[in-house]
Amino acid sequence: MKVHKMLTESKAPSKTKQNELYAMDVNRMTRLHLVYIIYERARLNLEKKSFKCANLKKALYSALANFALKQLTLDSNLLFESGFFGRGSGDLLE
Repeated sequence: MKVHKMLTESKAPSKTKQNELYAMDVNRMTRLHLVYIIYERARLNLEKKSFKCANLKKALYSALANFALKQLTLDSNLLFESGFFGRGSGDLLE
């Protein structure tokens, strides 16, 4: 992603890059990655499980979808950077 490219192309020492120059970007990407991992693991575990009540699985899928939508409302800028709206469109939001 963008953060990885910035870290690799910068001529600054490694600790300076992580602690001073790009700390906020690295922190944000780490948080977003963890949210994605939580979502994917929950979804995969839900697919594997069988429940006696079919409605329970539907309710859990709805709860998982609500979690995903809540995360998008908290930080949706990356959707604009995905390429769907064109490069750099996320900057227009800020």
